[in-house]
Amino acid sequence: MKINIRSQTLDPMLDWLKTAREQNVRNEARLREILQMEDYRIEFARYGMEGLPVCGISFEEAIDFFLNFDRKEFSNPRLQAKKESFLKFYENMDASLKTMDLFSSFSEAEIAHIEKLLANGLPDELLCRNIAMNIILIVSIGNSFGWPYENYIDFDVANLCFVHSKKELLHLIAHEIYHTFFDALIPNEMKPEEFFLLNFAFEGLAVHFTNNQPTVNKPAKYPGDVYCMEAADMTLYEAEFDELFAMLQEDLNTARTLSVDQVAELVGSHYERFSYRSPRSGKEHAISQYPTYYLGCYLFGLIDHVLGKERLFEALKHPERIIDTYNEAVRLTASSKLLA
Repeated sequence: MKINIRSQTLDPMLDWLKTAREQNVRNEARLREILQMEDYRIEFARYGMEGLPVCGISFEEAIDFFLNFDRKEFSNPRLQAKKESFLKFYENMDASLKTMDLFSSFSEAEIAHIEKLLANGLPDELLCRNIAMNIILIVSIGNSFGWPYENYIDFDVANLCFVHSKKELLHLIAHEIYHTFFDALIPNEMKPEEFFLLNFAFEGLAVHFTNNQPTVNKPAKYPGDVYCMEAADMTLYEAEFDELFAMLQEDLNTARTLSVDQVAELVGSHYERFSYRSPRSGKEHAISQYPTYYLGCYLFGLIDHVLGKERLFEALKHPERIIDTYNEAVRLTASSKLLA
């Protein structure tokens, strides 16, 4: 594996933000020039993808955000979710960038660690090719800390304060790279209810194999720490697991009556928002990581934990087998949460 670091937009955007903060000057013409640089074009392409959870971000919306992030509320949920953390970054940029040196280089041992995490969670044949990943360090237009797109991995330097060690960073990079293989794990055609379940696999598999998140009735994949997960979100989902699972079963039944496009809307409205309405209390909770992270880690991580990764890959490639495979794993554990 080869890792290339790209940071061409960093100095121009940081200089623009420092001028805005220190001189109260927000040069819109210069901002437009910066946001047309190549790495930002990649950002706009990713945030313009069809089917992106929550919503995308247009060029003009990004212009409006950087001109007004401390002056107004935003109708775009991604930009409104970004606002609070971005304000903290803006007010203390130098301190927020102290962990930039984590990206300065990657040793052979560190790259081998990333490769091992990927090998643990992917079929051998997918790793029999050289991978070249371009890590983009950028003041992101969106609210995601990191994301994959083609052979790029984006990291928003405004959120580097959330990464405290090189070990955490390696697991985070592995998580994002894992996503780039997901389409190779699943078929092109599937029934709506199969599509529904595979929406949980997208984040859940990466969380299980690279973040080391335990769930109800499923231990962490490896001994040791959990990496780069929002503990408050995971604790909330674990506390309401029974209610979440019941909602999952109900929505699975509903998915059988819908089209694939309607299922995508169902997943977005119930499981991929920046707020979580408790099925138990009805209370709204602000969240950073969707319920799909936890539920997917449980559903598909349990199959791996009990039956092994070959059975997991078989179920992913033949999603009509997911429910039976999951139920087989459940019957071999203390869990009683069967899917029908």
